[in-house]
Amino acid sequence: MSRSRSAILAAALGLLTPLGLVVGASSAAAATCGDPVWDFNDDGHTDAIVGGIPGSKVLYSEASGDLANSELGLAFPGAIMEDEVYPESFASISLYESAGDEAFCSLAVVGVPNATVDGVTNAGAVYVFRVVPGGDQQYPDDDLLFTITQANDGLDQTQPTTNAHFGATVAANDQTSLSDGPTPLAIGAPGETVDGVTNAGSVAVLNLTKTGDVSSARRVTRAPGKGVTKSSALGTSLSASRGLVVAGAPGRTVSGKAAAGSALLIPTDPAVPVTEVTQSTAGVQGSVETSDRFGHSVAATWNASLNRHEIGIGIPGEDLGSVTDAGQVTTLRRTSAGSLSTITSYTQDTAGVLGSVEKGDQFGHAVAVLPRPATASAWLVGVPLENVGSAVDSGQIQTLGESKNRSWDTTAAFEDNPPVSRARFGAEVVGPRGGRGPIWLADNLNDDPFAGWNLPGWGTVSVIWEHVELQSRSGTAVGG
Repeated sequence: MSRSRSAILAAALGLLTPLGLVVGASSAAAATCGDPVWDFNDDGHTDAIVGGIPGSKVLYSEASGDLANSELGLAFPGAIMEDEVYPESFASISLYESAGDEAFCSLAVVGVPNATVDGVTNAGAVYVFRVVPGGDQQYPDDDLLFTITQANDGLDQTQPTTNAHFGATVAANDQTSLSDGPTPLAIGAPGETVDGVTNAGSVAVLNLTKTGDVSSARRVTRAPGKGVTKSSALGTSLSASRGLVVAGAPGRTVSGKAAAGSALLIPTDPAVPVTEVTQSTAGVQGSVETSDRFGHSVAATWNASLNRHEIGIGIPGEDLGSVTDAGQVTTLRRTSAGSLSTITSYTQDTAGVLGSVEKGDQFGHAVAVLPRPATASAWLVGVPLENVGSAVDSGQIQTLGESKNRSWDTTAAFEDNPPVSRARFGAEVVGPRGGRGPIWLADNLNDDPFAGWNLPGWGTVSVIWEHVELQSRSGTAVGG
């Protein structure tokens, strides 16, 4: 490369800051309550949270996409820092619509799945912070409002459990405020033992109030009438959108096929039944096969113009003919009445999809949605094990469902330098919900993961920080 990662980071930051959580936002804009949950500062752009060592600063960016130096702190409990465990999952939510109550306008939800809780190792915990945009001096540090663990009322647990990894994933509904009803928060615990079955996994769905309380909570481990299976890892992936939580269980055994995988559709209204989706579900294309890992990644959005949820499900272990682990992405429509059908199943042999089917690419390892007004959504897909030229496992990000699909590799981050082997570019992707482009992660560039936002066609590429800590890789390392 003609420029080192450090040089690129220095150019992007202007001044290297301490390792820490990083938020993309605008320091100049003033926040008003009721902002979209993905927009802390009301500038119309998706705000990014990127993992790092806890206890240091939050960095905002200008609306132009340039990074600025205004900082706020996320003060984690001392035990988290002493144990050297790190955040792995992030979501942002807004709890109140009154402009007179800024204390609960914008909350950052941070999962620390390897946290020791009450002496229980790797139990995991979720921390909810108030974030005050614009560097409000009244709150020089963002407050830790409360902590959520498995022992919260309503989660059917009396104490945290070993290796549950509660908080490996988190997701919040895309409503803007309490005017849309309570703000449900979903939390994955893919390592949880359920009914004596190890690594079965669970998902907690909680309603939060503007006073910082959990008003109601429930723990979901299966659909009605279904059992749990060893290593299902329910909660490995999560997405939430307007009354629906989608949770992936990629290790689930289905019809005797180990790790065939499934996804649970969990309505936030507890009176509406949970349903399980697999490749044997009516309306879903494909067939159940061993090690497909259906549900390794999920993304969902409410398409108001078409009155339906649209759901993307990554199947990175899908074999295509004799080509093993080539990967597939299936997109589904779920009507307001609850009926389910396939929109499109994509592979790299699908017309309009870039590249070609190859062994081990794991197309669909990461999926994010690109909502489109008045038409079906498009999708971002991460293919982190894609070979780019002679660069092995360099990785790629593609769009699906656009009139002309696009693709990017590590040259997008490194100014047209040659593709980098084993960078695993596209290990995680978060789709834009405002004017700014997607957020992405490469998880193994010379063993130093890095993250950024924007890709050519959306604006200037910004590398945010190179030290993105990934302890178990079970959760997302970037969030919006």
